[in-house]
Amino acid sequence: MRPDSSGPRPVIAGWRVPRLAIAAILLLVTHVVVLALFRHSPSVSVQSDFLQLAMALFTAAVCFLTSRRSSGIARPFWHLTGMAFALWSLGMSFLIYDSYHLGITTIRIVPLLLFFLSVAPMFVTVFLSEGTFGERIDPEWVLDAVQILVLVVIIYIFVVYIPMLLHGEEAVRSLEDRLLLWRNALLASGLLARAFLAPSPSIRRLYLPVGISMAVFAVSTWIGNRAQSLNVAASAMYDLAWSIPFCMIALAAIFWQELPEQERQPQVPDISRVILAYLPSLILPVMLLVNYREVVREQIFLGLFGLMFSIVLFNARLALTQRRQRLAMEALNTTEHQY
Repeated sequence: MRPDSSGPRPVIAGWRVPRLAIAAILLLVTHVVVLALFRHSPSVSVQSDFLQLAMALFTAAVCFLTSRRSSGIARPFWHLTGMAFALWSLGMSFLIYDSYHLGITTIRIVPLLLFFLSVAPMFVTVFLSEGTFGERIDPEWVLDAVQILVLVVIIYIFVVYIPMLLHGEEAVRSLEDRLLLWRNALLASGLLARAFLAPSPSIRRLYLPVGISMAVFAVSTWIGNRAQSLNVAASAMYDLAWSIPFCMIALAAIFWQELPEQERQPQVPDISRVILAYLPSLILPVMLLVNYREVVREQIFLGLFGLMFSIVLFNARLALTQRRQRLAMEALNTTEHQY
């Protein structure tokens, strides 16, 4: 009698490459082949941009799928990473539409902000803890995330966009490249520090591959940006500076597997998370003081607004923390009276 084919099948020993991993590698190989075969064609930039967009969209989709099959800290980690690539893909879509449909040669503020803001959700992953996402979202964590997102936008507008409006794009190109390098290096350092300092092997396995990928991204994109700004021959080849790290993160998400038993203890103390989330806002008055001879009215307004916004969020977070502690004390007192 033949066994029921719908029943459980024996596990075959060995290791099999997932289909999504094969798809990611094939997409990267396709990008390399197109750049190699059509490097002298006028249309190579268009093809490269679309393949770059396809890789970013693929990575975002893979991260969202991994988030759905994950639990604990890995669930918000992969969800926020997918949001980062979704934002980057949206900025790339605007750029492709402006360049190849409208014929606009300069990059407008919307894609610029989306490109710079795209890594902000990944900055939020550095401050995640096991208690961030339970039955409901922690409102204190939401305030921390909003603080990080707003600070990233304000720094970009202060340092790059306002000077670009006043002095032109060429005057701030090198400054923008340095700012992007520092942004990516800071993110890679945060992810790697979280991986090396994590007592849990599961947290280490989660953060380490993405941290290494972002370190590669920081170096490769700095080289790619410099080559494209200097109009180096065959500059389209430098688009691989984005596609290769994107593929690395997609592979990290595809091969991520939950451990049978994960530690459910918060890995980042609350006080550390508060300091790391709100202390960087002090850079705003520092920038005003350092550039006080050249600062304009818009930058003064932006810096003061960012500082006051951070103070308001910090006080709101403090109020929520005090309320949570008060409720915990009341619950403890009620339990003691019962016994």
